[in-house]
Amino acid sequence: MRVSHLQTGQFSGPVGSGIGQHRFRAGLVVREAQDEERLWLPHFGVIEARARGIRHPQAMVALWPIGFEDEPRDCGELCIFEIFGSEIGDESGLVGVGVKPQHDPRLAMDFEKVRVDGDLTEFHDYAVEWLPDRVRFFIDGRLAKTVDQAIAYPVQLMLDVYELPTDAPRDTSSHPLVFEVAHVREYVPRVR
Repeated sequence: MRVSHLQTGQFSGPVGSGIGQHRFRAGLVVREAQDEERLWLPHFGVIEARARGIRHPQAMVALWPIGFEDEPRDCGELCIFEIFGSEIGDESGLVGVGVKPQHDPRLAMDFEKVRVDGDLTEFHDYAVEWLPDRVRFFIDGRLAKTVDQAIAYPVQLMLDVYELPTDAPRDTSSHPLVFEVAHVREYVPRVR
């Protein structure tokens, strides 16, 4: 698997430990300790991105705000968009949105792929409205999904493009895979 990745925070335990961020499978250990960085950690409000998908069978692009994980169970994920190149057609495609608990026992999986009309390789707007009791996901200004639970801790943004592995020899004729992002914005809620 090849990944280009931007994240707005970083944290790890000591080398050899299992303490770290985005533990997406069992058995992961820290190979290189990282200094703690808290660059941009939203906590409630609106997070919005304008981006283009990549039509390639091995490509996947995503914006996942995840818990910072300085407390191991604070690891839930708000999936603002997750787009597999193999699920993009000429006139529509699938976009994954929702909440993923990862290892947070306080959250339940509430994620789905929604069909979006239009060419997902063109720019589209993806947003989450994150409230203390629910989150609402929007695509091009239209409500795509409401989840009646919410992450209660700050998150770091993780903006990614993946080249997923296959059993076939690697075909680089369409490389580089270019993930275009016009902007990522945060709108902080007003204090009342």
